Amino acid sequence: MKQPNFWYFDEPNLLAKLLYPVSIIFFLLGRISQLFVKPWKAPIPVICIGNLVVGGSGKTPTAIALAAVLKSKGWKPHFLTRGYGGTTTEPLLVNIENHSSDIVGDEALLLAEISPTWVSSNRTKSAKLAIENGANILILDDGFQNASIQKDLSILVIDGEVGFGNKYLLPAGPLRENIAKGLKRSNAALILGNDTKMITDHILKHKGKEFPMLGGSIEPAGIKPQFFEKKFVAFSGIGRPKKFFDTLDKIGLDIIRTFSFDDHHPYSRDELINLSTYAERHGAELITTSKDRRRINANIKLAINELPIYIKWRKTSELDKFLDYLEDISLDTKT
Repeated sequence: MKQPNFWYFDEPNLLAKLLYPVSIIFFLLGRISQLFVKPWKAPIPVICIGNLVVGGSGKTPTAIALAAVLKSKGWKPHFLTRGYGGTTTEPLLVNIENHSSDIVGDEALLLAEISPTWVSSNRTKSAKLAIENGANILILDDGFQNASIQKDLSILVIDGEVGFGNKYLLPAGPLRENIAKGLKRSNAALILGNDTKMITDHILKHKGKEFPMLGGSIEPAGIKPQFFEKKFVAFSGIGRPKKFFDTLDKIGLDIIRTFSFDDHHPYSRDELINLSTYAERHGAELITTSKDRRRINANIKLAINELPIYIKWRKTSELDKFLDYLEDISLDTKT
């Protein structure tokens, strides 16, 4: 679904306040469900890349960036993901040549380009299979609110432009859980982009000045020089399509129109043909995100440009200091 604009107002509006009683029910159901879960302790370190709000914060590119750093240090990370938008139920090792987003989801296909990736709603089963297949560290892409596996380190990823929105729980706001409760279980926070909502101050007020605050930005990768000689029609179905459109504007591409779809939207042939026809009529080409591109059936032969992204760490020294804890954790899991 598309996220309501009122979720990201600085203050809750009337609609948010009317929905607030439903949020209380959502909160209580979440607390009750956690009471019946006994977390499984893995024999290797487990890192969770999560957030407190629904969709669009940058978890998947962060997980990919973290895996790259870990691999450079000699680790053998495997990803665990739910495979949102896919149909598989039993744990499955993603094969980017044979699997489509219909089966494993778009995020899993991106992750599998970097490291072995296991898709399942049962993360414990996936974790055990990953360990049997050589993983010596596990990265959960999302799963911060899933208590089935004990996490050794949890990084909260926060979009600096919107922060925690109106700070109300679903459906009155974008929060999956109470901010203070979530921060209590986290080991670090990564703010992507400029901290326009005073998020750092808010977090340190809860966690203290020693809490690791990581910084970074989402940057475009592999921009082709010929892009600057063309006109584009941009389309996207991610958590916040505006973030993608803003990136295109930032790098100076000529965008004549944008089209937004629901998060994880499965594009039909007719939708793509209509987009392509519109672009051709205006002398433009189509451009979308890597996540969206993975959801487009390979049998649909249309010219669609893709703009990959990557996480640029603000201070790698902060990240290195944080990851130094992994050595101790690795020793602890072996004893």
